[in-house]
Amino acid sequence: MQEIREIIINAFIGKKISKVTVGGSNGSVVILRIGDNLFSLFIYCIWRLEENDKIVTGWNESSDAESGNLTQQIKLLLNDEIKNIQLSNFMDIKIYFLSGKVLNIFCDITPKYEPEEYDENWVISDIVNNVSYRLKNNFEIEVSKYS
Repeated sequence: MQEIREIIINAFIGKKISKVTVGGSNGSVVILRIGDNLFSLFIYCIWRLEENDKIVTGWNESSDAESGNLTQQIKLLLNDEIKNIQLSNFMDIKIYFLSGKVLNIFCDITPKYEPEEYDENWVISDIVNNVSYRLKNNFEIEVSKYS
C-alpha cells in the first residue's frame, strides 16, 4: 500500500484537473483527468465535495447531465490545482484544492459487497506508463494495463 500512496501523492499534488466527466449516463461515477492527461482517477464509491466547511454536493444528488447539482458542482473542479492529499488506512482519499474545495472519497465497496456492475472503489491510471491501480472490494490493489 505504501507504493500506491507515494504514486498518488507524487502524481497528484501540484497538478490541475484538466478534464471532468460526470453525470448523464455516468451517473455519480466521477472521472478526473489530472495534469496534462497524465493520470486519471475513476471514483466508483461514495464521494462528497465540500467547500468552506459546507457540503456542496455528493454522489447521491441529481446527476442530470445539464441541470443536476452533482454535475454542475463537480465540474467546477476543472482547472483547480491539487494542493494536498490525505489517505486513510482503508485508502479513503481526501483531496484538497487551491480553491478551498475538498473532495472526500469514502471506500464503501467492501469485501461482503456483491458487485452489480463493478467491484472496485476507485481506479488511478498512469496514462503515460499504461498502468492502472484498482482498489478492489477486498481493499487490495490490483495492477493492470490502462488500455
